[in-house]
Amino acid sequence: MKILLILTLSLASIFAYADNHEEGTFDEIKSRMITRMDKQIAHLNEAKSCITAAKEKEALKDCREKMQAARKQMKEEWKSKKEAMKSAKKAK
Repeated sequence: MKILLILTLSLASIFAYADNHEEGTFDEIKSRMITRMDKQIAHLNEAKSCITAAKEKEALKDCREKMQAARKQMKEEWKSKKEAMKSAKKAK
Protein backbone atom coordinates (compact mmCIF):
# COMPACT_ATOMS: atom_id res chain seq x y z
CA MET A 1 0.00 0.00 0.00
CA LYS A 2 2.83 2.39 0.88
CA ILE A 3 4.56 1.62 -2.41
CA LEU A 4 1.38 2.47 -4.29
CA LEU A 5 1.10 5.74 -2.38
CA ILE A 6 4.73 6.62 -3.12
CA LEU A 7 4.27 5.84 -6.80
CA THR A 8 1.08 7.90 -6.96
CA LEU A 9 2.73 10.89 -5.31
CA SER A 10 5.72 10.57 -7.62
CA LEU A 11 3.49 10.55 -10.67
CA ALA A 12 1.62 13.59 -9.42
CA SER A 13 4.87 15.48 -8.96
CA ILE A 14 6.02 14.50 -12.44
CA PHE A 15 2.81 15.76 -14.02
CA ALA A 16 2.93 18.98 -11.99
CA TYR A 17 6.50 19.47 -13.11
CA ALA A 18 5.55 19.07 -16.76
CA ASP A 19 2.70 21.58 -16.42
CA ASN A 20 4.87 24.21 -14.77
CA HIS A 21 7.96 23.91 -16.94
CA GLU A 22 7.66 24.55 -20.62
CA GLU A 23 11.33 23.74 -21.27
CA GLY A 24 11.78 21.83 -24.50
CA THR A 25 9.34 20.27 -26.87
CA PHE A 26 6.51 18.00 -25.87
CA ASP A 27 8.53 14.94 -26.92
CA GLU A 28 11.51 16.02 -24.80
CA ILE A 29 9.34 16.56 -21.74
CA LYS A 30 7.61 13.24 -22.33
CA SER A 31 10.95 11.47 -22.68
CA ARG A 32 12.26 12.95 -19.40
CA MET A 33 9.07 11.92 -17.61
CA ILE A 34 9.28 8.37 -18.90
CA THR A 35 12.96 8.10 -17.99
CA ARG A 36 12.26 9.26 -14.46
CA MET A 37 9.29 6.93 -14.11
CA ASP A 38 11.39 3.98 -15.34
CA LYS A 39 13.96 4.74 -12.62
CA GLN A 40 11.22 4.85 -9.99
CA ILE A 41 9.77 1.56 -11.17
CA ALA A 42 13.22 -0.05 -11.12
CA HIS A 43 13.76 1.10 -7.53
CA LEU A 44 10.34 -0.18 -6.51
CA ASN A 45 11.02 -3.56 -8.12
CA GLU A 46 14.35 -3.80 -6.30
CA ALA A 47 12.61 -2.97 -3.02
CA LYS A 48 9.93 -5.57 -3.67
CA SER A 49 12.56 -8.23 -4.41
CA CYS A 50 14.46 -7.33 -1.26
CA ILE A 51 11.33 -7.52 0.88
CA THR A 52 10.26 -10.78 -0.73
CA ALA A 53 13.67 -12.33 -0.07
CA ALA A 54 13.82 -11.14 3.56
CA LYS A 55 13.61 -13.97 6.08
CA GLU A 56 13.90 -11.97 9.29
CA LYS A 57 13.16 -8.57 10.78
CA GLU A 58 16.74 -7.34 10.38
CA ALA A 59 16.62 -8.06 6.65
CA LEU A 60 13.42 -6.03 6.34
CA LYS A 61 15.13 -3.18 8.14
CA ASP A 62 18.00 -3.33 5.63
CA CYS A 63 15.50 -3.25 2.75
CA ARG A 64 13.85 -0.19 4.22
CA GLU A 65 17.19 1.59 4.59
CA LYS A 66 18.08 0.78 0.98
CA MET A 67 14.70 2.11 -0.20
CA GLN A 68 15.18 5.33 1.74
CA ALA A 69 18.70 5.81 0.35
CA ALA A 70 17.50 5.22 -3.21
CA ARG A 71 14.63 7.70 -2.75
CA LYS A 72 16.98 10.29 -1.29
CA GLN A 73 19.42 9.87 -4.17
CA MET A 74 16.66 10.26 -6.76
CA LYS A 75 15.34 13.32 -4.97
CA GLU A 76 18.79 14.93 -4.95
CA GLU A 77 19.27 14.17 -8.65
CA TRP A 78 15.88 15.69 -9.44
CA LYS A 79 16.62 18.80 -7.35
CA SER A 80 19.97 19.36 -9.05
CA LYS A 81 18.41 18.99 -12.51
CA LYS A 82 15.62 21.36 -11.51
CA GLU A 83 18.14 23.95 -10.29
CA ALA A 84 20.16 23.61 -13.50
CA MET A 85 17.02 24.19 -15.55
CA LYS A 86 16.15 27.26 -13.45
CA SER A 87 19.64 28.64 -13.93
CA ALA A 88 19.49 28.05 -17.67
CA LYS A 89 16.09 29.74 -17.83
CA LYS A 90 17.38 32.80 -15.93
CA ALA A 91 20.41 33.03 -18.22
CA LYS A 92 18.13 33.48 -21.23
